[in-house]
Amino acid sequence: MKNIILFLLFCLPLGAWAQEIMTVHKTDGSTVDFYVDEVQRVTFATRELVNQYDLNGALSDVTAVLEWHDGDSLIYMLNATGEGTLQPAAPVAVRIAAADFGKQLAYEGGEAAAPFSIIIGGHRAALKHAAVKVAKDKLGKTLTLTIEAKMASGSLYAVYRGSFSVDYAAEQSCSYRSAEGAEEIGGAMSSLLRCAATTGTSVSFGLGNASAETAAGMRAGRFGVVFTLSASRVYSGEFDLAANPSAYQLKVYDYLLRTTTEAASSTTGTISTLRLGDNIYICIDVTLNGGLHVAASYKGAATDVESLDEMWPQAGDTNSLQVIEADGSTVRTDVPIVALQRRDGTDGMTYFYFMKNETDDPDDYYVTPMLKVRTDLIGTGEISLAETEANTWAVKFQAFQLSSPDNEYMNRIDNGTLSLAPNAAGDEIEVRLFLRNSYRTPWGGDTPSGTMDYLKLYWKGKISAYTGSK
Repeated sequence: MKNIILFLLFCLPLGAWAQEIMTVHKTDGSTVDFYVDEVQRVTFATRELVNQYDLNGALSDVTAVLEWHDGDSLIYMLNATGEGTLQPAAPVAVRIAAADFGKQLAYEGGEAAAPFSIIIGGHRAALKHAAVKVAKDKLGKTLTLTIEAKMASGSLYAVYRGSFSVDYAAEQSCSYRSAEGAEEIGGAMSSLLRCAATTGTSVSFGLGNASAETAAGMRAGRFGVVFTLSASRVYSGEFDLAANPSAYQLKVYDYLLRTTTEAASSTTGTISTLRLGDNIYICIDVTLNGGLHVAASYKGAATDVESLDEMWPQAGDTNSLQVIEADGSTVRTDVPIVALQRRDGTDGMTYFYFMKNETDDPDDYYVTPMLKVRTDLIGTGEISLAETEANTWAVKFQAFQLSSPDNEYMNRIDNGTLSLAPNAAGDEIEVRLFLRNSYRTPWGGDTPSGTMDYLKLYWKGKISAYTGSK
């Protein structure tokens, strides 16, 4: 018997023993094993974040939050205080639509796009599910932000309540479109003029696509914009023009076409102005009569000037004829005028012939532009051509066959200005004519016809004798 017991003992596997293992299954799908005999006890507790964020288990304090306005979006950057940037200033950021501010936003995964973006180290995170809310107190001074997110790369929890700084994205550019369907003209915006004003009064700003420190210098660009805000609106953020027509004035200058368009009751859009430390932020997006559209986005210093009056389009000082394309972008014809001939008709009209060459035939309307005007209107200031009486004036030059509404088979213009300013002796004159080849016909009703090109004529000098045959 003793030998049998010894045999059985030697047949047992040496060192065979079992140990219990506790496996912890984490929410990201990974597991961690702990030997039970190494675990003294297991406890559970709730950790409350106070102005902190937990990124993949690493806890960090939130010492500052920057609210960055970027078009229709708001980006909240944790631990960023300077100029808005996602790299490298903000290790964690969240982007929401401005319209979603104050809402509880959630993403449950799936194919639908999340209503917000979470940005880690400057890169957009791939979300599994997440919840975000950003709000402010009634005074707008205290920001509350919460983020709970499960991401492909881990997890993020953030809680913040406190003060915040604000900054705005600015493209440093401006654009202009003369009418609906016309080509948009863009340009860099490197300067902003401000008309000095006393405290509590309105403030005027001037801008354009020219880099200038003076109002007159802005005329070197293609267009200019002057807007004036009431004391209650200046530096107060964005406001709707259509809803606040008495809070502003706005004029748009086209320096090529030499036109001025003022905001009216049909004007729509927004204007924003803010002080950001030593800088001024402006953003305008405005549509005026006929689809004329201007936009600008700028952040920087303003140059104070005493007046913005010199921004309005000045009369040219070169005796010339210009034909400008319908979209206002290109001067198709630009030739000098060498002489101006005058003929006094027996019909109470005075005829002017703009000679591109002294040997040209003044009666050839294809070569020589002709203007006739009722004699008693000479020297009476600027005339609105569309508002004149019948048999008041006419212009003939190539496709420009235009006249006042005389109800004959001639084209009746719907735009344009004319001024004729003679000297005291009557032997010199300054003539300014600007019009568009847009007109109504007796049979066409209110539908405009014409090439829509522009004609500009300028002359200042002696009046020559008529050399034609009439």
